Amino acid sequence: MIIGNGLVANAFKEYKSSPKFLVFASGVSNSKSSLPKDYQREKELLNLAIQDNQDKTLVYFSTCSIKDPDLASTDYVIHKIEMEDLIKKNASSFHIFRLSNLAGFSQNKNTILNFFNYKICHDLPFEYWKNAERNIIDVTDVFRIVDYVIQNNILLNQTMNVANPSNYTVSYIVRCLESFYQKKALALERERGVPYRIDVSYMLPVIEFLGIRFAENYLPELLKKYYS
Repeated sequence: MIIGNGLVANAFKEYKSSPKFLVFASGVSNSKSSLPKDYQREKELLNLAIQDNQDKTLVYFSTCSIKDPDLASTDYVIHKIEMEDLIKKNASSFHIFRLSNLAGFSQNKNTILNFFNYKICHDLPFEYWKNAERNIIDVTDVFRIVDYVIQNNILLNQTMNVANPSNYTVSYIVRCLESFYQKKALALERERGVPYRIDVSYMLPVIEFLGIRFAENYLPELLKKYYS
């Protein structure tokens, strides 16, 4: 069973008729939102989903931004922590996956790649933080990792980060898009932001078994895959 219809929900579409798992992929699409109604909607939907599906293992997607000093105090991250606690207290069995920034076919302009892509393609000015880092992973790789973990009952009733083992500076992401489009971004670099690291130690044996390679050209290849 799947709840949601966005990028993550589409990646897990084969679970639509699963009698064993409930994939909850109906979160707040704009992580910058400060509207209480956006977060209340997810909370009410998640509560109802747990109550009605105690016979299923809940698969929930949280965020790696919980560990990002720049974002840890945002409404979005605070909400995700609350949802994680709600699940731990009420779900009979669950997997919580904290995801980093996803790459994939999506109309959501709030994702980091879609945001920068739109600004550069339309010659629109934007700012970015020079010292900030972002972690980008293909939603297809997320599916492969999560699918293997839940099918093999790994880390049941626990939380696992699913992310690229390497972060990218925001300036590097912008440069990759400039190179991809062969045009200069109208970008203003601010001396702000701090680096942070995501613990993917639990994930490494899985990606090795699955043969997923986070090579040096991982990000440029994602741009070719999703923006050509």
